Amino acid sequence: MNNYTISLSENLNNFIKQVIAESGYADENEYITELLRNCRLKQLPKRLSDIEKLQLFNRKAERLEQYQLWKYLENNQSTSQVSGGTISNNLPDDELIEAPLITLRLFMQDKDYISIRNISKIYDSNPEIPNELKDAFVESRSNFNDFLKKESLFSIESIIWINEREHHTTHYTNKEVLEALLYGEIAHFTQMEDYQKLYSNPFNKSFNFMQIMVIIKKFKSFILIVKEINQQAIPYLI
Repeated sequence: MNNYTISLSENLNNFIKQVIAESGYADENEYITELLRNCRLKQLPKRLSDIEKLQLFNRKAERLEQYQLWKYLENNQSTSQVSGGTISNNLPDDELIEAPLITLRLFMQDKDYISIRNISKIYDSNPEIPNELKDAFVESRSNFNDFLKKESLFSIESIIWINEREHHTTHYTNKEVLEALLYGEIAHFTQMEDYQKLYSNPFNKSFNFMQIMVIIKKFKSFILIVKEINQQAIPYLI
């Protein structure tokens, strides 16, 4: 396999960086590879319009609703009990949890068209969208961010020796609990250390998955609210 090096002018390089930032490509290599794949540079990779981004967001929100995890939670009571030093769980399988988390990640990462931050830019930059819809989006986003910033029920107790023994408690926010699982085990390994702290101990893992159930249901509810706002906003962009 041959490797090629492409030298770009400063203006073209700046243009490509802007396209990458706005269009969700991982890096310059991914963008240029897509260029080469598209009829040998005869057409540019497609850049979605604001309407298409909102429609894509809504399609993924609909997909989110279809996962089996929600049916499981409707029909089963998630429990975790400790008895005699052992733990027994009635929790959904990992696969049931991972599927919606992978979709939820699309709403979190700014390299994706439909991240919440990218969707907020649509509402900020389009005066055609009524203020009441913009306000509804801002309010729902603010409420969800407040939830993510709250301390979860999970904490880690540790002993630190600094001249003398000192008891230390580390508290984790809902966002930290979610990201440790998502970016430490499921989607990436960039937060593996956080994942191991929060989930490696079987007692911690069981309790923390109870937290995850609360967090991802709240996340889903937020996404569905935004979906409804998007549906009302789309006609104003046509």
